[in-house]
Amino acid sequence: MNTNPFLLWFGAATDPSGYGEVTRNYLRCLNPITNFDVKLQNRTFWHGAKLDIGDNLKLITDLAKKQLPPELDNVVALFNLTPENWFVQSQVRRFIGMTTFETDGIPSHWLMPMRSMDAIITYTDFNRQTFSNSGVNRPIHIVPHGVDVERFSPFNPPIGSIRDAVAGRFAFGSNFDWTERKNPKALLNAYYRAFTKSDDVVLVLKVYHQHPIHESVDNVRKNISEIKRECGMDQNNLPPVILINDIISSKDMPLFYSSIDAYVLPSRGEGWSLTHSEAMATGIPTIGTNWSGNTEFMTNENSYLVDYKLEKIKDEEVKAIPHYAKQSWASINTEALSSVMRRVYEKQDEAKAKGKQARNDMVKKWTWDHAAKKLDAVLHEIYGEV
Repeated sequence: MNTNPFLLWFGAATDPSGYGEVTRNYLRCLNPITNFDVKLQNRTFWHGAKLDIGDNLKLITDLAKKQLPPELDNVVALFNLTPENWFVQSQVRRFIGMTTFETDGIPSHWLMPMRSMDAIITYTDFNRQTFSNSGVNRPIHIVPHGVDVERFSPFNPPIGSIRDAVAGRFAFGSNFDWTERKNPKALLNAYYRAFTKSDDVVLVLKVYHQHPIHESVDNVRKNISEIKRECGMDQNNLPPVILINDIISSKDMPLFYSSIDAYVLPSRGEGWSLTHSEAMATGIPTIGTNWSGNTEFMTNENSYLVDYKLEKIKDEEVKAIPHYAKQSWASINTEALSSVMRRVYEKQDEAKAKGKQARNDMVKKWTWDHAAKKLDAVLHEIYGEV
């Protein structure tokens, strides 16, 4: 038996996805501190333009080149992928599945691969409960995500084109995929309830919907026009919305948060919510739904959490995404969201204090270094040394 423990990490290290971002950051911070010999088995699912992963490229390349040991009895295989991509084989010491989901349950076809693992790692107590309630009968460990507090920082300059468009107004901003789960209709309805054209305010949306990009922009514009017509208010008196059409590079994304005064995303469910944590690390007041994974790090002291009720996911959403069958997610209280947005605008000193507290909390508790230390301890526990 080989003496050194070996970690075989299956992950989408070169993809521009949440799973890709997580794999890159865990490996970046775990590799220098662990006594596991780490190898990356890169799994790419992305067919678009190649992602610029910057300083992570050398590490990822080096870890991918490593060879497995001749014997597998000290190998821990970890899958940071959705469970349909997990597998087991003989001789490997431990199999670990690392994943998350954003509703009150899991897709039915996830249960068998999750039960085949020796252990499950997820990011929040929310998912520990939803996994257990869904029949996952393996040990479930919590290892949080983190945020790069040096990249996402109050000291970053704004993006000039956004600040020019904002033109000195108080800017709410949001960054998301235009889907029902992210709840853009509730966001716009709350914004239109809270403000009028005479208020010194603007909503900046960095969103996408589908490819190619021009179709995405057209679809989002059509959806915004429909929401405006349905809101029942004077169309000529609605506050402005700025839609960001340009692709912002990964390198420049931290500057987006420095270009706005507050972040708001009334999502119906999150496994973690990287964008909420990025906004909070930037030190701006942040608004979210008081349910699901984001409540692991969002509190009433460091952010604005809005009430909700659980509702069954509608048939049209299940038809589009079968993963959601027989599950529920949050329906945010739109009037409450509107009131919170108005409060942030009117009580800016209070809002800035929450943003400062958010920054402090992310630096003290929720960095990728903190996450990597926790992961290392959990891996050794599962391996059998603790």
